[in-house]
Amino acid sequence: MKLFNPDSRIMIFLSRVADLVILNILWLVCCIPVVTIGASTTAMYHVIRHWQKDSVSSIMRDFFQSFKEDFKQATPVYLILLIPTVAVVINAMLIFNPENSAAVPSYLLVIWFISALILLFISSFVYPVMAFFADSIFKTLRNAMVLALANLPRTILISILNLLPVILLFVDLIFGLSFFLQSSIFWLLIGGALVAYLNMSILKPVFKKLVPSEFEDTVPDTQE
Repeated sequence: MKLFNPDSRIMIFLSRVADLVILNILWLVCCIPVVTIGASTTAMYHVIRHWQKDSVSSIMRDFFQSFKEDFKQATPVYLILLIPTVAVVINAMLIFNPENSAAVPSYLLVIWFISALILLFISSFVYPVMAFFADSIFKTLRNAMVLALANLPRTILISILNLLPVILLFVDLIFGLSFFLQSSIFWLLIGGALVAYLNMSILKPVFKKLVPSEFEDTVPDTQE
């Protein structure tokens, strides 16, 4: 039947879903030691980058090859970002604590919000950046910040996607719902890889300008 032809749209779609499930499981397993979250996330974006070029021969082999190659770059970057992330979370717990909220000055709330926003923007861009470029820690963080601010609409969109689990959790806590628990199987099976895949699709025009050779085989050149 044409429906089950390997080149049919439905089969291509199902094949990609299966690939995302495999990639998501690899990512989660390699995140378990916690200190490896940066390398694991970079490896996931690296595989998706190769998908954009149709150059993935083996998801597992490409993932672990990237994990090994990017470990020295991704781990320090992750640990550096972890410090302000912990600070932002602790401050949020203090600021939004009902017992303290009335005593918190408005300017501290503004400072916290701006700090959290900048950290979120950099964190959302830094792993795609590391999937494309092997740079020093300082240059990686600087490039992530510059690209995030220069492509603000895309940055906001991928930041919202990255925050979806947190948003669902807060909605559950505030309104007494169970969206997060009901969707937990989705996040365990495919959620992280799917979000990364959508992020890379959203950021594709950005990286096409920076490294046009990456997309020569998949995106036809256009003359302006």
